[in-house]
Amino acid sequence: MPDLISQSFAYCLSVENFVTTVGEYTVRHGLSVFGDYQYDYHCTCKGFKFRRKCKHIEEVKLRVDTGTAFCGWDEFIDGEALITDGCCPKCHGPISSRLVGV
Repeated sequence: MPDLISQSFAYCLSVENFVTTVGEYTVRHGLSVFGDYQYDYHCTCKGFKFRRKCKHIEEVKLRVDTGTAFCGWDEFIDGEALITDGCCPKCHGPISSRLVGV
């Protein structure tokens, strides 16, 4: 099996520590229950606890798609885009980078 190669990918800082509420539940993006970044969604509802998916996360994802939540741009997931002046190509906010094994 070949070795992994580390490659740097940019992402919009709006995805870090994003927290919103849907009804009485809290939906987070970027925070893992283990304290490490997974860049994924988490919800405080029982459905998410047992199935790892729920309607609250789907609602937030819909907000992201329509641009009413955080930007969500990630070069690793969305593909390369023209980054100018160190700004996010989608929302023009600040960006950062991280290493990913490919």
